[in-house]
Amino acid sequence: MILDTNIWLYIAESIGEATVVPELARLHATGTIDLILPQTVLEEFDRNKNRVASKYYQRYSGAISSAKALKHLDGTPADFDVALDLCRKALDIAKKSIPKSVTAIETLFASLIIFETTDTHRLEAFRRLYERRVPAHNAKFSTPGDCLIWECVLENLRRGEVAFCTANKTDFSNPVNEGELHPDLGNEVERRAYRLSYHVSVEAMLDRIGAQESIKRSVA
Repeated sequence: MILDTNIWLYIAESIGEATVVPELARLHATGTIDLILPQTVLEEFDRNKNRVASKYYQRYSGAISSAKALKHLDGTPADFDVALDLCRKALDIAKKSIPKSVTAIETLFASLIIFETTDTHRLEAFRRLYERRVPAHNAKFSTPGDCLIWECVLENLRRGEVAFCTANKTDFSNPVNEGELHPDLGNEVERRAYRLSYHVSVEAMLDRIGAQESIKRSVA
């Protein structure tokens, strides 16, 4: 199982270490899943981890501020301001919990074997980027990191089945069905010995491995 950096960051800010991270650690420890940590994901997570809480706060704080502009509308509840204050307090609590989630993810990372990026991977990734092949077909947004992650996916498909989860639907998904892998990437997968399952949300990935219900029970 390979999770893109954006999925790990999503887990850190949206779900929390009290649910998903321990469950992934348990499933990996028992051999139910084999979590693969690409070197490029580790490096990207390390670069972005300190900005997760502030970006989360800015995004939702802005939404609360925008909502305040609606209080002059007819029919707005009398306790509208009270509700917004409660939302802001909840946001403050969530912001403080994010560093704990980041720490839990780093602890899990420390227990995983890192899939190291070789010169061959780098060469193929930059060749893909130069030729604008998927997932580097978007000249404005494509990055070498996307290509390196895909090289990791292809390499591991030589050894067994792989579940790949990413929120980057622009570069990896089928343009007409974002829940499916891009056809060009699908053609590459077909030339490998094993199958790939593709997911664009952590919820869909957890449902596939039967972990979602376990997580729900743990927080019930």
